[in-house]
Amino acid sequence: MMIRNSTHNGKDYIVVDTAIKIEKGETSIMAPVHIRVSIDKLSEKDRAIVFGKMNGVFNHLLTMKTREAVPVKKPWWKSIFS
Repeated sequence: MMIRNSTHNGKDYIVVDTAIKIEKGETSIMAPVHIRVSIDKLSEKDRAIVFGKMNGVFNHLLTMKTREAVPVKKPWWKSIFS
């Protein structure tokens, strides 16, 4: 995980490069994630707050566990009018 301040074409950004681990059963894959947030219109204090919050959220490996889809049941009101 890497979080940094960046300037591109005269605009300031906070850039996060991280990965999400996706698990399904015994298999897992790592998906790269690139997030770029513009901070041009923020004050220095607000920039520090946003940087700290993003660092707190993305400072560890995110894991997403998938499961089998749950079948959609017919709404109760449709069974009355059918």
